[in-house]
Amino acid sequence: MKSEGKYIFLCVDDEESVLESLKEQLRNSFGNSFVYETAESASEALEIIAETPDPNKSIVILL
Repeated sequence: MKSEGKYIFLCVDDEESVLESLKEQLRNSFGNSFVYETAESASEALEIIAETPDPNKSIVILL
């Protein structure tokens, strides 16, 4: 994951179709201003957070 200093929208849901729809809506609204990540479980979301240099300052989580 390369955030290049951008904030990250992290969308968490157990349904892939919901994640893809949300990701598309966010991208349509905010364009390339953010990085969009998805996770189908809490443990997957935690892995993404662990890989982020400073998650306290750079991740917006949507559940």
